Amino acid sequence: MREIQYHHEAGSLPPSLQQVPFLRGLKETLLDKLLSEAVLLECEPGDAVISEGDDSKFFCILLKGAMDVVKDGEKVSRISEAGEILGELALVNDSRRSASVVAATHSFCLKIEPEFLDGLNDAERNGFFAKLYQFVTRLLGERLEESTKRIAELEHQVQQLSGARGDSAPGPDEEPGVYRL
Repeated sequence: MREIQYHHEAGSLPPSLQQVPFLRGLKETLLDKLLSEAVLLECEPGDAVISEGDDSKFFCILLKGAMDVVKDGEKVSRISEAGEILGELALVNDSRRSASVVAATHSFCLKIEPEFLDGLNDAERNGFFAKLYQFVTRLLGERLEESTKRIAELEHQVQQLSGARGDSAPGPDEEPGVYRL
């Protein structure tokens, strides 16, 4: 992985960053401060951008490529949409990294360290966190919706398998979708 200092021209946002929903919502002065502190990461497949259990607080914005999210050594998802934010939960929750993020392809990310917050006044800091929380809330809602759909699919598969084995239907005191061993 190679770190390259990002050279930001105040008052302008390159086309690749104009597509990032999180950045579009920031005021220009806050955006200029954030981007003036940013570093560009060039990642090769297999490069770990974030390591599970680490206590770092930076976050990244995927510009190009694909990243795998790995939990306990198992790939749990892939992030491949330009503009997606990686590592935001550690900053929001002030916690250790809950998963690793590993480059799946040749990728580019914009890395932002939380120290840029030190140079902000209270109004700018509050504005940044308001936008970050808004973005994370939307992201978590989307993830919850995806998880709910996946759980419903799995419950349906379990019901089909139970029916194929000749298992009886749930009894009067049992709820569908609840399985007791």
